[in-house]
This record gives sequence, structure tokens and C-alpha cells, in this order.
Amino acid sequence: MKELVREALSRIENVNPTTITDDVFSVIQNDRNLMERYLEYLAGGNEELGGKNSKIAQTIAELQNLATTGIENKNPNSILIQHFKEFKRK
Repeated sequence: MKELVREALSRIENVNPTTITDDVFSVIQNDRNLMERYLEYLAGGNEELGGKNSKIAQTIAELQNLATTGIENKNPNSILIQHFKEFKRK
């Protein structure tokens, strides 16, 4: 999963910490290969969808050295998520 996130991040030209989670999921949904890898990730294990998507968000924050702002955005552009926490640089 970490490699999936790394690859999606590499395709984002102007990283905005506030919307980076939504941006990563948008990149995934718009790339056939990344979407297939995302679906394989979801199919593995017993964890629910929300928990797996949260792990992706945590990985984004870790790889980009970000901290949460505590703000939850309930209007993502990506159809893969219903909401996301906004981040800021540490």
C-alpha cells in the first residue's frame, strides 16, 4: 500500500497539504493501474473500507511529514472517499 501511495504522490505536481488526501484518491481513481492496486489492497484482510482508507491517509501524512489540522472536509472530489482530514506541514 505504501508503494501505491508513493506512486500516486509522485503524480501530483503542486502538493497542497490541505487537500493532499483527496488529491491522492483522485489520482488513484483516474489511473487504471493504481485503481486495480487499490482494489487489491481493499480486498485483502478483514479491515473495513474506512479503516483502510484511513491507513492510506496516515501513510500520506507520514511520507510527506504532515500533521492533521483537525479539520474534516466533507466535500471531496474523489468518489473513493466520503470525507478526509486536512493536513498541514509540521
